Amino acid sequence: MEFDRSMADPRSRKSIEDIEKSLETTCDEDHLFEMEQNNELYEKYQELIAKCDEKIAKLSLKYTATIDAPKTELLRSEKYNAKKNRIGFDVESAAFNFWSVNVMRVPGMSRASLLRLMGELRAHFTEKFTDVKHFFSWGNLVPSNNISGGSMLSSKVAKRKNPVGMIFRQCANALKADKNPLGDYFRHMRAKGVICKLW
Repeated sequence: MEFDRSMADPRSRKSIEDIEKSLETTCDEDHLFEMEQNNELYEKYQELIAKCDEKIAKLSLKYTATIDAPKTELLRSEKYNAKKNRIGFDVESAAFNFWSVNVMRVPGMSRASLLRLMGELRAHFTEKFTDVKHFFSWGNLVPSNNISGGSMLSSKVAKRKNPVGMIFRQCANALKADKNPLGDYFRHMRAKGVICKLW
C-alpha cells in the first residue's frame, strides 16, 4: 500500500521519509483482517454522522421558518474551525437564524457547544422567561445568596445540574487559554483561588 503524503500532519517534527519508513511492517493475516474491519466500521460511522448532520440542518431550517424576527446581517466570529470532527453544516449561521444574535461571538463558545445549546434551548426559549435574571437562575449560573440583616452569610451555586448551565460553564472554562481581557481575568481569579472548578 502506497503512503499518501497529503495525509501527513504538517506539524509533525519528523520528515515524510521518516514517517514512510515507520509505516513499513509485516502484518499477520489476522491483524490485516482486524484493521480492515476497523476501517469499514470507521467509514460506516462517518456515513451515519454525515446523515445526522444533514438531518439537524434540515430541522434547524424548519424551526427557523416559524420564527418572526427582524433579519439582520450575520457578523461572523472568524473562530478557527478545526478539520477533525468538524460539524457537517454551518452551525453559526443556523444559530443566528434561530435567535438573530451570533452566539459564536461569545468568548469561549465553540461550534459543538453552540449545537448543544440549540438542542437544549430551541428557538422560542425567551418566551419562557420574564427577564435575563430568571434565565440565569434557571440555568444555575448565579449563586444563591443567603442574606440576613443586610449581611451576606453565604453565596454558593446550587449543586443541581442544568445542561444549559453546564454548556456555559464549559465555555467559561475554555477562557483559561484565551488571550483577551476575559482570559486575563479568568487566570487572575484562578491565581487568587476564587476559581477552582467550574463544574
